Amino acid sequence: MNDDETNESNAGGEEDNNDVTPSEKLKAENDEMEKELTRKEKLRAKIMLGGKSDAGKESVKKETNADYAKKVMSGEFNGPKEA
Repeated sequence: MNDDETNESNAGGEEDNNDVTPSEKLKAENDEMEKELTRKEKLRAKIMLGGKSDAGKESVKKETNADYAKKVMSGEFNGPKEA
């Protein structure tokens, strides 16, 4: 093989990693996945523990059909509210 053939075989920019075994590659990928999983677990825990509180907010009661009917029949109803 001459220099031209060697340059053509590496023309894609890929490095020749013959010194790295498949098991070493797999271990490196597993380590990277473990780091990613740990990061996601920490983020999920932070979101769950952060939570959202309804403290200080007024509770909104939905009006049922029965409540609406009572208001209409008692004359309390003033029509739909316009925004």
